[in-house]
Amino acid sequence: MSHNTTSLKKEGLIKVDEIIEVRRVTNGYIVEARGRNSEEDFAGVKIICGSLDEVVALLEEHSKLPLDT
Repeated sequence: MSHNTTSLKKEGLIKVDEIIEVRRVTNGYIVEARGRNSEEDFAGVKIICGSLDEVVALLEEHSKLPLDT
């Protein structure tokens, strides 16, 4: 089991939109999320994950960040 060394916060998001996208690709998964950065500007991140455990960790983090509503 590998663990994702990045996170939505490390990538700059402090608030997130309601939607998070997960795509399955040949060598793992791509997770995309959008929201706001620390300057309150719109921002988006794309994170490559090698395992489903890494995806789950990002989904859990997404559920704990404040929504940008």
